Amino acid sequence: MRNPREPLRLLDAFGALLPLKEEYANLFRDYQKHEFILEQWQEKISEAARQMDYYTHQLKELSDARLDPQEEDQLIAQRQQYQQIGKLRELSREAEELSYSNSSSIIDNCYRLLEISAELSRRDAEAPQTEEVLTGIVDSLQDIYKENRNYMSRLDIDEQTIEETEERLATLEHLKRKFATDINGLIELKQELEKRVEGWENRDAEKERLDRELTKKREAMLDVAKKLSQARQEQGDILARTVTRHLHDLNLGKARFLVEREAVAGSITGQDRITFRFSANPGEEPAPIGDIASGGELSRLLLALKTTVADRFQLPTMIFDEVDTGLGGGTAAAVGRKIADIAENCQVLTVTHLPQVAAFADQHYIIDKMSCPEKEQTTIRLTKITSQQEPERIRELARMGSGEEITKEAEEHAKALRKEAKKETIQ
Repeated sequence: MRNPREPLRLLDAFGALLPLKEEYANLFRDYQKHEFILEQWQEKISEAARQMDYYTHQLKELSDARLDPQEEDQLIAQRQQYQQIGKLRELSREAEELSYSNSSSIIDNCYRLLEISAELSRRDAEAPQTEEVLTGIVDSLQDIYKENRNYMSRLDIDEQTIEETEERLATLEHLKRKFATDINGLIELKQELEKRVEGWENRDAEKERLDRELTKKREAMLDVAKKLSQARQEQGDILARTVTRHLHDLNLGKARFLVEREAVAGSITGQDRITFRFSANPGEEPAPIGDIASGGELSRLLLALKTTVADRFQLPTMIFDEVDTGLGGGTAAAVGRKIADIAENCQVLTVTHLPQVAAFADQHYIIDKMSCPEKEQTTIRLTKITSQQEPERIRELARMGSGEEITKEAEEHAKALRKEAKKETIQ
């Protein structure tokens, strides 16, 4: 409980405020995220203000270039064609002569073969019937001739066209080197520059939109933060009253326990700092638990807090490890009585050295720790005293009170403790 974050955690758990706390935490994270988005946008705008002339110049240069992702490959193919234009013209002219222009061209010979085939068919019905095949060949040769003539016309390129192709390729190469990317990268850069310039031109409207959205997120967060703070105040008052009542049962009749809520800057846990304050004596102002000097008072305060939690959540099992530190006499008996009250509704395991506390237990176990230096090990032995072993129970309580040498007075005191405990249990 000396951890400054622990009171807030305990209060939220006690008040069943974890769902509301998680709702606030989600809104807080969402607000921070949009706050960061606004900050990033403002940084980009500030950078854009310094670079806008440069961005505008780059965008104009890329826009004037009229970039096309397929253009470069087409231009390179044209360049390769231009570099061998002479040989291409020579070959296409030769193909034209062989297929059509010469006096002994292939198509002329095919026409002659067609005439011969027709003559043979008229003279002899058994002659080869080749007219249909030859007609198809002639038609194909006509198509070849037309395609070759079209190709030859495309090879009729002047020097200006070649120069324009080289200049265009040089422009593209210059842009690629300047911006250290390929054509697709230049197109993507142009699109990014368009966004930046457009964002700069629309910056006032965008700033208004982001501010409006952030304000909306902040209002939603603060609304839930207010509900959470109010709930913490209400549950804190309930926790303080309940713990104080348990402290009075633990022989701290004048004790005061307060749950102090202080408004602080918002964080992931809300806008509250929770401090547990405690005073054991009249006239003392309640101080933070971390300032409590008395171990006995702190032990009883922790027991009161645990009892309150057990009442609220109906826990199936609770463990108290030497919660009676610094106590004795009637105060220790009050602690035992309080633990017994808790045990009415849940299972309680208590580790104690005080017979006043152990006397209230329904089941009593003896824990012995035995060291064996030769084997460098320690053995823990657990011995149960059953409900039928009441004399053994009395002797163990006496031993806890007087040490290894059990006196008659110690046994009488142990019997009185058990009698009182049984009376309390019956009541």
